[in-house]
Amino acid sequence: MLFTNSLGFIKMKPTLLLTTILYIPTLTTASVITNFDTPPVIDLSSQLQKMRHSSRSIPIQAFPPKSDTRIFHKSDSKLTLDPPFELPTEALSVAPNVQRVGKTLFIKTSTGTLQFKNWRIIKGDGDSSTFVYRGIVAGSPLQRVDMYMGQDAPGSMLINNINGKVYFLHSGDHPVAVSPDGAFVLEVTTGDWRLQLVSLASTKPKTEIFCTANSEGSIETEIHSWSQPPANGFDLIIKTNQQNLPIRFTRTTNSWRINSSQSVLLEKLGVRCSMPS
Repeated sequence: MLFTNSLGFIKMKPTLLLTTILYIPTLTTASVITNFDTPPVIDLSSQLQKMRHSSRSIPIQAFPPKSDTRIFHKSDSKLTLDPPFELPTEALSVAPNVQRVGKTLFIKTSTGTLQFKNWRIIKGDGDSSTFVYRGIVAGSPLQRVDMYMGQDAPGSMLINNINGKVYFLHSGDHPVAVSPDGAFVLEVTTGDWRLQLVSLASTKPKTEIFCTANSEGSIETEIHSWSQPPANGFDLIIKTNQQNLPIRFTRTTNSWRINSSQSVLLEKLGVRCSMPS
């Protein structure tokens, strides 16, 4: 029979281990993921740090101050990934395509099965990685697996259940949000302020918006909402020097538009956005 430990991980008696392995023969032959840089994982957070502006800049245009009220009062926190600070209970009971066998988490997708294997090194400074299944993200085709590292802040793996792609983001360090349809991931860093909007609609992730700022102080960001219909844009509030600066990003036919009633202040902060070529 199966039983769980205090962390909610499913364990099994030795007499059932062989039976389980025989029951899931395809799982034992899948590739093993042990870290955020293990193939086939795509590290979106590292991609953001290496990104540079293109010549396709997006100017910040003014819009009526009354639009601020709509941004301030419209907020959907469910679309922002909660930071994985503490090791939670795994959500295996609601995931028929997910199994845990000892230190390994098996996740079936339409293209095959992925393995996420916990590990620990006790020599020297020591290090470790622990994977915890968190469930479906906002009803989208994305599944979430949080990764807890011994020598780094935790992060989240997003698995596309349709094409089997795996994306890593440092959700323990800064805000990460997923569009209602799972087609976009929005990531914003603090301190060295950077923003990227990545489209996950195709087999290869595509960055649609990249933003930076020149402020020497820390900039905090609140991701407020996605425009309707899903993924037609999003609203942010930038907080710095006790000021709240609302920004709206709107998708057009072949481009993006940015509006704010505080465009002058945003310009003083050196906020710059572009669309990568």
